[in-house]
Amino acid sequence: MFILGLGTVTGILASLLGWQINLLSLHRGLERGRTATFFVGFGSIVADAVFSLVAFAGAAPLVDKLHLWIYFRWIGIATIFLVGFKILLHKQKVAAVQKEKKREPAKDFLVGFLMVLSNPAVLIVWIGIIAVLLAHFPRNALLAFRWFFIAGLFAGGAGWFLFLALYVLPHVRQWDDDRLHLISKVSAGILILGGFFLAFGKF
Repeated sequence: MFILGLGTVTGILASLLGWQINLLSLHRGLERGRTATFFVGFGSIVADAVFSLVAFAGAAPLVDKLHLWIYFRWIGIATIFLVGFKILLHKQKVAAVQKEKKREPAKDFLVGFLMVLSNPAVLIVWIGIIAVLLAHFPRNALLAFRWFFIAGLFAGGAGWFLFLALYVLPHVRQWDDDRLHLISKVSAGILILGGFFLAFGKF
């Protein structure tokens, strides 16, 4: 049960610190409803779970071969730019288009999944997290109960994005149109800047 709790705390912190995903999930929630907020976040959780499993399996050799990741990485960068520019160039205010957007949970999930999975820097972060856990906790026990850790990761991450969808999003909706419109453009600008950082930064 301790491993499960450890995974839950890790899932909450990983989701809480994912500022791009949090911004995007709230923005899509304003347009498409609470399910969009949750599924964007859930897609990111699945990607984090994939990375953590790879790290558990022993991903250190992959760090030396990250040049092989470049083709897949550009899919994620293109996704970030596409979403960012789509928000930035949208002429209508968020509140005005909210009822016109249909729910597309599969698409929301894919956006969150690709944004995380296509960033090799996240894999390196997870390698570091798992390395720290293996160094401070019994190695055999942690490896044996890795699935409990993953279950906790899902529980913690899902709990955070449910909090965003059920509590934060309704409060954001109470803001006036001008404020929502400004926040929409600012979040788009941040996403685009994040895309440039991933495209031209170290990773």
